[in-house]
Formats: sequence, C-alpha cells, structure tokens
Amino acid sequence: MKESFWKRKGVKTAFVWMIFDLLLLAVFFYGVFSRGFEEANWLLLLIAAINTDRIIVPLADLSEPPGIFTFFTGVIPAGVFMAYFVSLREGTAEGQNMLLMILLITLLLWNGANIGWGIWEKKKKTG
Repeated sequence: MKESFWKRKGVKTAFVWMIFDLLLLAVFFYGVFSRGFEEANWLLLLIAAINTDRIIVPLADLSEPPGIFTFFTGVIPAGVFMAYFVSLREGTAEGQNMLLMILLITLLLWNGANIGWGIWEKKKKTG
C-alpha cells in the first residue's frame, strides 16, 4: 500500500521550511531590515537557501541516508560552522572569508551527498 503524499515522513516539515525560506527571502529583498543588518547577517540568508535536503528529500520521496552517513557528512560542516563563529571574534577578515567559503562549500556538498544518496537508494529499489 502506497502512503499518501501528506502522510510521508517529513512532507509537512518540508513545507514549513519552504515557508520559512520564502519569508526570510522576502524580508531580505524587500528591505524590512536595514542595509547594515543585511550586510552583517547575509549568512542567515545563505543557510536558509542551502537547506535543500530538508525540502527535496521528503517531497521527492527519496530514501533518507543511514544515520552514520548523515553523522559523518554533518561533522565537517558543523565544525566549520563553529569555527566560523569563533573567527568572528578572533580572526582576521581574510580568515573569516576563507572559513565562510569552506562552510558554504561543505554545506552544499552535505546536501548534495544526502540528495544523491536518496536518489541512488530509490533507483536501487526500483531498478
């Protein structure tokens, strides 16, 4: 028996994430915050845009990767994320920019790996 779209795990949460992302985008693009706030906190906007795995995986009915896979692919981004915020207090501007680029790349790779795993598992089940 195939479960209905709304009964699948994470579908309702995916729509909550989409609404959150759209609201955040609207706030940034329509200038509710001051220009200085946008320049200082644009990382929030990027993180909201990068959480694609929480939206795509449930909506496309992709298999979730095993917990150990998610753990290991999450350790590096989490570590870089913490290092970035430590560098905001102690590091130079060049060091902060380098860590920010590493953070964004690891978050994109993390989401790409999770989505890729789900697609691979779905193809393995159907093929």
